Amino acid sequence: MKNLTDKQFWAKYWSTKKATTIVTSRYAFQDLFNEILTKKIDGTMLEVGGFPGYFAVFFHKFWGYKTTLLDYFVDKKFLSKVWSANSIKSEAIKVIESDFFSYTTKTQYDLVFSLGFIEHFDDTSDVISRHWRLVAKGGELLIVYPNFLGLNGHMQLAWDPDNLNKHNLESMYISRIKNYLKDLKISNAKVFYWGGLRVWLEDLPSRSLWQKFVVVSLYALGLLIKSLGFNSKFLSPYIVIYAIK
Repeated sequence: MKNLTDKQFWAKYWSTKKATTIVTSRYAFQDLFNEILTKKIDGTMLEVGGFPGYFAVFFHKFWGYKTTLLDYFVDKKFLSKVWSANSIKSEAIKVIESDFFSYTTKTQYDLVFSLGFIEHFDDTSDVISRHWRLVAKGGELLIVYPNFLGLNGHMQLAWDPDNLNKHNLESMYISRIKNYLKDLKISNAKVFYWGGLRVWLEDLPSRSLWQKFVVVSLYALGLLIKSLGFNSKFLSPYIVIYAIK
């Protein structure tokens, strides 16, 4: 298994981010969650590779889930600021600092979720399989990750090729993902493009005025396209994998 990033990469990445993000009921992807997921009383949720655990916070605060964050990079000072900003007690969310590929447990969860994780590795099938093992019977798997085979990928190639190279583009062919799921005998699965239209660039505030203009303009157009429910390989920013065990 080849990892396209390392701890140094993530330490540098998070050093540029603010730790005061307040997770609200309208937080990112909440409309996708409400559309596709089934709320469970006393449900359990695992966020894979999700430091600093914003989605573990979301499901704890608004769904009442017992949540766990698993990541091989954890900055405890940053995490403490996130908990404080969201009025979360440190013991409310379990944090496991471990390499996902060496971590072993018998614990399974009602929801296993990751965002922007599987595309950083070269063996996509193996990464999906490891997610699936952690899903409890009757539980749900939800994997969301970027689609760089369309417009957003062209922008990355032109303006941030180093970032693009941190992603496995082979993982972004839906037909291949469907074959992986079939080989892994994961039934009741859906794979689809999602998000209407959106493009992004890392560290946007330091970008040129032209780059900022393009990103902001496309964002405004994307709000309209998303409201129409239109998704496609060329425009949509995300790929979604969903399955029930």
